[in-house]
Amino acid sequence: MWGEFNRAIALPGFKGFYDHFIKELATYEKLCESPDPNEFPLPTEANLILNPLRKLIMLRVLRPDKLVPALSNFVVEQLGSEFTEPPPFDLTQIYKDSSNAQPLIFILSPGSDPLNSLVKFADQKKRHCETVSLGQGQGPKATESIKNATK
Repeated sequence: MWGEFNRAIALPGFKGFYDHFIKELATYEKLCESPDPNEFPLPTEANLILNPLRKLIMLRVLRPDKLVPALSNFVVEQLGSEFTEPPPFDLTQIYKDSSNAQPLIFILSPGSDPLNSLVKFADQKKRHCETVSLGQGQGPKATESIKNATK
């Protein structure tokens, strides 16, 4: 961590942060122990030195395990929530973009499962729907399904 810290403070824009960090070491120890370090209130001097991007760099150095949620917050604050929220699931529109040479492939995040909606939609359209749940050893089956569909 110390090596990462020294590389970070060598970046342009971190002038004076080392002295501040050493002076406020107890505060940064609390930040490191905090369950939610990206919400931890920084000393006033830190806020004068660190812009939002530099704060992310310091979080990456001190608590890399909390970087992903902090990045999401950063994107929301800088660009807006539309860049972090998935678009609405519109199977009718998605289907229009598919063909036998461009099959629908779903890459799922935890908690999402469009299978029931997809099977119901296929029944409504009177279309065959073959599903392959990728996991150990399912790659060849998926490849074969895609080859058959393109025929």
